Amino acid sequence: MINHRINSISSSREVFEAAKGFYEDTLNRSGRPNSSLTYQDTPPSQGRKRNRKRRVIWFNPPFSVTVETDVGKRFLNLIRLHFPTNHPLHKIVNPNTVKISYSCMKNLERIIKGHNKKLLEQHVSPPDNGPAKTCNCQSTERIPCPLKGACLQKEVVYLAKLRSGENEEHHYVGMTATTFKKRLYNHTSSFRHEEHRGDTKLSDKVWDRKEKGLPWSIDWGIIRKGHAYRVGQSSCDLCTSEKLEIINRSKDPRLLNSRTEILAKCRHRAKFLL
Repeated sequence: MINHRINSISSSREVFEAAKGFYEDTLNRSGRPNSSLTYQDTPPSQGRKRNRKRRVIWFNPPFSVTVETDVGKRFLNLIRLHFPTNHPLHKIVNPNTVKISYSCMKNLERIIKGHNKKLLEQHVSPPDNGPAKTCNCQSTERIPCPLKGACLQKEVVYLAKLRSGENEEHHYVGMTATTFKKRLYNHTSSFRHEEHRGDTKLSDKVWDRKEKGLPWSIDWGIIRKGHAYRVGQSSCDLCTSEKLEIINRSKDPRLLNSRTEILAKCRHRAKFLL
C-alpha cells in the first residue's frame, strides 16, 4: 500500500528514488525489516469520459391514416438537400440531430364538438328530478348500509379496513367506476367462493383468516372521488387517484396492495377501443 502511494505521488523515477529512503527506514524501525520499495511505471490517466447528451431537434407532424405520402422520408431528404456538409448550420441541422415523430392530436370535428358541449352545459340546466338517490339498502340492525346511506356513489376510491382480533388490522385500497355497491357485491362473492380467492389481496387475506378460524370484519369508507377515462383524455383520473393513494400508504405495513398495482394499465379504456 505504501509502495503504491509513493508511486502515485512521484512524477518520475528520480523523485521516487530520492524519497524512498525515508520510508524504508521508517518501515524497518516499525518492525518490518528488509522492506524495499520499487518504482513502477504507471500509464497516464485517461480521465473520466464525458458523457454528453446529443441535442436533438424534433419534428412532430400530425398523424393521419388518409395520408399515403412518406412524410418522414421526404422531410429528411429536404434536410440533406438544404443543409449539405459544407453548410454553416450542418452541425446543428442534419439527419443525426433532427428526428421525426408523428403526433396524434384530436381531429377538428372532435375539437368543435367538445367546445360546443362545454358552452351548452353552461346555459342548459339539467332537469330537476328531485334529489339523487344515494342508497337502496334494505337496512336492518343486523345488516346496515356499508357506507351509512351512500352506497350508490360512482367513480370513487375506497378504503377497506380488515380487522381480525383485538389489535390486528389490514388496509386495502380499491376503486370502482360503477356504484360502490356493485363493487361490494364482487368483494363479498370472493369472500364466499374459494375459487375467487385470488381475485384481490383483500379476499386472499380474508380466506387466510377463515382457514385459521379467526373472526374478522371489514369497515368500508370513501377516501377520494374522481372520474373514469373518457374519450379524448390523456389519462384516467380514477386510476391515477387510486395509485396515488397506494403510494401515499406504501410505507404502512398494514397495506395489502402490492407495488405492481401502481404499474397496472387503465381498465376503463377498453370499452372505447374498436
